[in-house]
Amino acid sequence: MAADLVDEAGAPSITAQGIQRGSCLSCGADLDPSEAEEAQKRIKELESQVELLTEKATAAGTWVLCSAYVRSTDPELLEQLEKERALRAKAEEKARKVDSEIEELSVQLFSQANEMVAQERKARAKLEARVEVLEKKDKDKMARLERLEKAVSRIDRVKALLAAPVSTAVHRKI
Repeated sequence: MAADLVDEAGAPSITAQGIQRGSCLSCGADLDPSEAEEAQKRIKELESQVELLTEKATAAGTWVLCSAYVRSTDPELLEQLEKERALRAKAEEKARKVDSEIEELSVQLFSQANEMVAQERKARAKLEARVEVLEKKDKDKMARLERLEKAVSRIDRVKALLAAPVSTAVHRKI
């Protein structure tokens, strides 16, 4: 369209400021500069849309071409693709096995930990019962010791009485 605008000499009349004046090559009608500017803007918009659509089409075409190329009967590519798929499947299977093993080990670990806690509780209960028995025995022994000390004290008093001088009245009778 821009090439359709020419001045009286037949040369394009587009300058750095835009279209100055010109006529349509198809019909020869004079164009108003403001209409020409609007037309020029619309042309630029359409050109940018065409460029964007061309880029999208090129990208889509490239993808289609790549997809078609991979689907082609190139044995090396197909073989490499199958190897990659097999390796991925093996890696995924290995990851599942490792996850399963981790789960099993976690269950075992918690089971052993629970068992150890239960054993510790039993041992603690047994020790607490033993301490209780020993404390009772200690209490009983302390009571016996106290009774024995009282008995020794009475014996000491009796000895003291026996060792005291006998009164004269008691000696005269003898």
